[in-house]
Amino acid sequence: MYKKKVSYRSPERVAAEIRYCVETFNYQSIFFDDDTFNVGTERVSMLCDELKKIGLPWTMMGRLDCSPTWLYDKMVDAGCVGMRFGIETFNLDVLRNINKGIERVDFQGILEHIARKYPKLMLHVTMMKDLPEQTQEIHERDMAILKDMEFSTNNKYRSYQLASCAPFPGTALHQMLLQESLTTDLDDFKSYDGGQDTVMKTLKNHRGNT
Repeated sequence: MYKKKVSYRSPERVAAEIRYCVETFNYQSIFFDDDTFNVGTERVSMLCDELKKIGLPWTMMGRLDCSPTWLYDKMVDAGCVGMRFGIETFNLDVLRNINKGIERVDFQGILEHIARKYPKLMLHVTMMKDLPEQTQEIHERDMAILKDMEFSTNNKYRSYQLASCAPFPGTALHQMLLQESLTTDLDDFKSYDGGQDTVMKTLKNHRGNT
């Protein structure tokens, strides 16, 4: 979608806009609605310096493979009260298979560091099931890892959401499945809702019966 191009704003300009919003609109908190807030260690570190001066609570979305642990510590010290991360699965083979990229670092260790050190930091992670090559055993292992870190669907400090994989037309996964001649199942667009069992579940069941 973005053709691998990123446009960065300087920490100074971001801080200036926040100060303007505080003075003009009496902002009480900040949510950085950026899929990968923590891209660029030095830039984020400088922004944390500015956010600490401003003194408002803030939350962010990011990736666990983008920052060293000390930067997450600095975010909390600068007023961060909530972090959201997309994980999908803890299984490295499945992650490599879907080209997630997060498997390049010990992202599970980083998440455990944050979760154990900051019990009152609101952490939210997004998980997936029915990914290619993701078995029921792998999914159950993912849920066990989350439970060990006290994540649940009703804990505001350790929450997660679980979605089902959906091979939308135009994606590499959809093309791969088309080549397997499973077009009948793929034409059922009612089965592309990630909030319920999707066409991927149907395809897995189909494979299991052939």
